[in-house]
Amino acid sequence: MTKSQYLSIGLFLAIIILAIVLGVTQSGTVELTVDAPEGEAVADSQEGAYIVDAEQSEIQWAGSKTFIDGYTDIGTVDVAEGVINIDNGDLAGGSIIIDMTTITATNTGRGSGEERLSGHLQSEDFFAIEQYPTASYIITEVTETDEEGIYMVVGDMTIKDTTTAVDALIELRETEENIIVVAELSINRTRFNVRFGSDKFFDNLGNNTIDDEFTLDIVLQAPLTQ
Repeated sequence: MTKSQYLSIGLFLAIIILAIVLGVTQSGTVELTVDAPEGEAVADSQEGAYIVDAEQSEIQWAGSKTFIDGYTDIGTVDVAEGVINIDNGDLAGGSIIIDMTTITATNTGRGSGEERLSGHLQSEDFFAIEQYPTASYIITEVTETDEEGIYMVVGDMTIKDTTTAVDALIELRETEENIIVVAELSINRTRFNVRFGSDKFFDNLGNNTIDDEFTLDIVLQAPLTQ
């Protein structure tokens, strides 16, 4: 085997490894840690604004500590209300209001202390729920992908009265009863003045450093008949 062949194989293997590290997939589907109902492609006949059923919908958040491998805190926050806009079976827009007073930790990286973390998240160190009881996400731009029912969107995310554009990957489904939206958002909390534990603003945090990025896994269900 020639030197150039070795180099070609090495480059090919490097690309494969990089794809694995970056989590590149061919399907383009949204992969969440919360359960979402199975469904079919939305029928072209579906049209209009579908009101989200908050009781059937779910949001799970996750955040990690920067320098502790595998340390992730997970919890939930409730949907207050929302709407999904459909045009000829395609996603055309939508919005969601999140009840920040319900933000709760269900599991911590240390295996305990969920109640303490819940209180801390609700405090002024993080989301200051007494002053800012809701957050919202309003879709401003929708782009279809090569995968049926998968969309890249841009939306205005508002947390603590600060509004910033946030990208999201959204999957649109239909069951016999509901329109389903499955979405994954990655949010830089420091852009919304949530800076506690960020090494961009505090020195010598060590293992107490908290990632600036946190994720929201969202499943919205809106009845077809309203």
